[in-house]
Amino acid sequence: MSLKDDLQEDIGIFLDLDEFGETITLDGNTVEAIVQETPREEFDGGKGDDRPQGVFNRTVILYLRPLPDLPAEGRRIEYNGGRWTVRKVSDQRGVIMLQLEAVD
Repeated sequence: MSLKDDLQEDIGIFLDLDEFGETITLDGNTVEAIVQETPREEFDGGKGDDRPQGVFNRTVILYLRPLPDLPAEGRRIEYNGGRWTVRKVSDQRGVIMLQLEAVD
């Protein structure tokens, strides 16, 4: 058995809902994920930022098992009842990382 095979078997440990994760809704599907939320960030209207001041940006990073239909970067998806934009998608040795962004 290779290291890659060992890592595939261990994904269940890292995505163990009882220990680390939670159940979320992603585009109408219920999945298990580890959710990492970042603090809200206010747009400051600085150089190169054409967004208005007083608007807040929220970012969530989801780690989950591979999905049959992986969303593309830039696509709008539903996450736990809200509309989010997929900013980054990567496959980290069988664990999918989705970085989502919403504007309040």
